[in-house]
Amino acid sequence: MGDTTPEIKTFEIIVAADEKLGIGYAGSIPWKLPGDIKRFRDLSQGTREAFKVNCVIMGRKTYLSIPEKFRPLSKRYNIVLTSDPEFNTGVSVAKSFEMALEAARNDGFVETIFVIGGGEVYKAALASEYCSKIHYTLVMKEFECDTFFPKIDDTVFRLEKPVGECEVHTENGVNYCYLTFVRM
Repeated sequence: MGDTTPEIKTFEIIVAADEKLGIGYAGSIPWKLPGDIKRFRDLSQGTREAFKVNCVIMGRKTYLSIPEKFRPLSKRYNIVLTSDPEFNTGVSVAKSFEMALEAARNDGFVETIFVIGGGEVYKAALASEYCSKIHYTLVMKEFECDTFFPKIDDTVFRLEKPVGECEVHTENGVNYCYLTFVRM
Protein backbone atom coordinates (compact mmCIF):
# COMPACT_ATOMS: atom_id res chain seq x y z
CA MET A 1 0.00 0.00 0.00
CA GLY A 2 1.17 3.50 -0.82
CA ASP A 3 1.25 6.47 1.49
CA THR A 4 -2.28 7.75 2.08
CA THR A 5 -1.18 11.11 3.48
CA PRO A 6 -2.77 13.84 1.34
CA GLU A 7 -0.31 16.05 -0.54
CA ILE A 8 0.07 19.50 0.98
CA LYS A 9 -1.14 21.95 -1.61
CA THR A 10 -2.04 25.02 0.42
CA PHE A 11 -0.25 27.24 2.90
CA GLU A 12 -1.21 29.87 5.46
CA ILE A 13 0.17 33.30 6.33
CA ILE A 14 0.91 34.60 9.82
CA VAL A 15 1.32 38.37 10.10
CA ALA A 16 1.04 41.25 12.58
CA ALA A 17 0.47 44.68 11.04
CA ASP A 18 -0.38 48.13 12.30
CA GLU A 19 -3.27 50.32 11.12
CA LYS A 20 -1.31 51.35 7.97
CA LEU A 21 -0.23 47.75 7.18
CA GLY A 22 3.24 48.37 8.65
CA ILE A 23 5.07 45.21 9.71
CA GLY A 24 8.62 46.33 10.42
CA TYR A 25 11.13 49.11 10.79
CA ALA A 26 14.91 48.93 10.37
CA GLY A 27 14.92 45.13 10.46
CA SER A 28 12.79 44.67 13.56
CA ILE A 29 9.20 44.65 14.74
CA PRO A 30 8.29 48.13 16.08
CA TRP A 31 6.09 46.86 18.93
CA LYS A 32 6.52 44.45 21.85
CA LEU A 33 3.49 42.17 22.21
CA PRO A 34 4.44 39.00 24.14
CA GLY A 35 0.91 37.60 23.80
CA ASP A 36 1.12 37.84 20.02
CA ILE A 37 4.57 36.18 20.02
CA LYS A 38 3.08 33.31 22.06
CA ARG A 39 0.19 33.00 19.59
CA PHE A 40 2.67 32.95 16.70
CA ARG A 41 4.69 30.21 18.39
CA ASP A 42 1.58 28.15 19.21
CA LEU A 43 0.20 28.48 15.67
CA SER A 44 3.46 27.75 13.89
CA GLN A 45 4.53 24.87 16.16
CA GLY A 46 1.18 23.14 16.75
CA THR A 47 0.52 19.93 14.84
CA ARG A 48 -2.27 17.38 14.98
CA GLU A 49 0.12 14.45 14.56
CA ALA A 50 3.02 14.02 17.00
CA PHE A 51 5.53 12.91 14.34
CA LYS A 52 4.79 15.87 12.04
CA VAL A 53 6.37 19.32 12.01
CA ASN A 54 5.24 22.61 10.49
CA CYS A 55 7.29 24.58 7.99
CA VAL A 56 7.96 28.32 8.20
CA ILE A 57 8.98 30.14 5.03
CA MET A 58 10.58 33.56 5.39
CA GLY A 59 12.87 35.97 3.63
CA ARG A 60 16.50 36.47 4.61
CA LYS A 61 15.85 39.81 6.33
CA THR A 62 13.05 38.29 8.40
CA TYR A 63 15.30 35.40 9.39
CA LEU A 64 18.08 37.77 10.42
CA SER A 65 15.60 39.92 12.39
CA ILE A 66 14.92 36.97 14.72
CA PRO A 67 17.15 37.23 17.79
CA GLU A 68 20.13 34.93 17.24
CA LYS A 69 19.34 32.78 20.29
CA PHE A 70 15.97 31.87 18.70
CA ARG A 71 17.36 31.05 15.22
CA PRO A 72 16.39 28.82 13.61
CA LEU A 73 12.85 28.75 14.98
CA SER A 74 12.70 25.56 17.04
CA LYS A 75 10.35 22.65 16.38
CA ARG A 76 9.73 23.96 12.84
CA TYR A 77 11.28 23.29 9.45
CA ASN A 78 12.79 26.69 8.51
CA ILE A 79 13.19 27.69 4.86
CA VAL A 80 14.83 31.02 4.08
CA LEU A 81 14.40 32.75 0.72
CA THR A 82 17.56 34.36 -0.56
CA SER A 83 19.46 34.81 -3.80
CA ASP A 84 22.74 35.11 -1.86
CA PRO A 85 24.78 31.97 -2.63
CA GLU A 86 26.98 32.69 0.41
CA PHE A 87 24.02 32.57 2.85
CA ASN A 88 24.64 29.46 4.93
CA THR A 89 23.13 29.31 8.40
CA GLY A 90 22.28 25.63 8.74
CA VAL A 91 18.70 26.09 7.54
CA SER A 92 17.18 25.18 4.19
CA VAL A 93 17.57 27.90 1.59
CA ALA A 94 15.48 28.51 -1.53
CA LYS A 95 16.05 30.96 -4.37
CA SER A 96 12.34 31.55 -5.02
CA PHE A 97 9.00 31.34 -3.27
CA GLU A 98 7.96 28.50 -5.58
CA MET A 99 11.13 26.55 -4.75
CA ALA A 100 10.48 27.00 -1.02
CA LEU A 101 6.92 25.69 -1.39
CA GLU A 102 8.15 22.72 -3.39
CA ALA A 103 10.76 21.85 -0.73
CA ALA A 104 8.14 22.05 2.03
CA ARG A 105 5.61 20.01 0.05
CA ASN A 106 8.17 17.29 -0.66
CA ASP A 107 9.10 16.83 2.99
CA GLY A 108 6.98 13.92 4.22
CA PHE A 109 7.03 15.21 7.80
CA VAL A 110 5.55 18.67 7.12
CA GLU A 111 1.96 19.10 8.28
CA THR A 112 1.25 22.81 7.64
CA ILE A 113 3.23 25.43 5.73
CA PHE A 114 3.27 28.97 7.16
CA VAL A 115 4.63 32.06 5.42
CA ILE A 116 5.94 34.48 8.06
CA GLY A 117 7.44 37.44 6.16
CA GLY A 118 8.73 39.84 5.10
CA GLY A 119 7.02 42.23 2.74
CA GLU A 120 8.14 40.76 -0.60
CA VAL A 121 7.55 37.19 0.57
CA TYR A 122 4.04 38.15 1.73
CA LYS A 123 3.42 39.74 -1.67
CA ALA A 124 4.36 36.49 -3.44
CA ALA A 125 2.28 34.46 -0.99
CA LEU A 126 -0.85 36.58 -1.45
CA ALA A 127 -0.50 36.28 -5.24
CA SER A 128 -0.52 32.48 -4.99
CA GLU A 129 -3.73 30.53 -5.49
CA TYR A 130 -2.49 28.14 -2.78
CA CYS A 131 -2.75 30.68 0.06
CA SER A 132 -5.75 29.38 2.00
CA LYS A 133 -5.76 31.43 5.22
CA ILE A 134 -4.28 34.55 6.81
CA HIS A 135 -3.78 34.67 10.59
CA TYR A 136 -3.71 38.43 11.03
CA THR A 137 -2.89 40.37 14.18
CA LEU A 138 -4.28 43.89 13.82
CA VAL A 139 -2.10 46.22 15.87
CA MET A 140 -4.50 49.08 16.63
CA LYS A 141 -2.00 51.91 16.40
CA GLU A 142 0.24 53.45 13.77
CA PHE A 143 3.99 52.93 14.08
CA GLU A 144 6.93 54.19 12.04
CA CYS A 145 7.48 51.40 9.51
CA ASP A 146 9.53 50.88 6.37
CA THR A 147 8.15 47.42 5.52
CA PHE A 148 4.49 46.78 4.78
CA PHE A 149 2.02 43.96 4.31
CA PRO A 150 0.20 44.12 0.95
CA LYS A 151 -3.48 45.07 0.93
CA ILE A 152 -5.68 41.98 1.20
CA ASP A 153 -7.94 41.55 -1.83
CA ASP A 154 -11.50 41.27 -0.46
CA THR A 155 -12.61 39.54 -3.68
CA VAL A 156 -10.23 36.67 -2.84
CA PHE A 157 -10.26 36.54 0.98
CA ARG A 158 -13.11 37.13 3.39
CA LEU A 159 -12.85 38.09 7.03
CA GLU A 160 -14.35 35.36 9.25
CA LYS A 161 -15.66 37.83 11.88
CA PRO A 162 -16.02 41.61 11.67
CA VAL A 163 -13.23 43.60 13.31
CA GLY A 164 -15.75 44.97 15.82
CA GLU A 165 -16.35 41.45 17.14
CA CYS A 166 -12.72 40.56 17.83
CA GLU A 167 -11.46 40.41 21.40
CA VAL A 168 -9.10 43.31 22.08
CA HIS A 169 -5.88 42.57 23.98
CA THR A 170 -3.64 45.25 25.50
CA GLU A 171 0.08 44.99 26.17
CA ASN A 172 2.64 47.76 26.66
CA GLY A 173 -0.06 50.36 25.99
CA VAL A 174 -0.93 48.87 22.59
CA ASN A 175 -4.31 47.36 21.68
CA TYR A 176 -4.45 44.49 19.22
CA CYS A 177 -6.80 41.75 18.08
CA TYR A 178 -6.68 38.55 16.06
CA LEU A 179 -8.43 38.31 12.70
CA THR A 180 -8.68 35.40 10.30
CA PHE A 181 -9.11 35.75 6.56
CA VAL A 182 -10.03 32.70 4.48
CA ARG A 183 -9.90 32.15 0.75
CA MET A 184 -13.35 32.29 -0.81
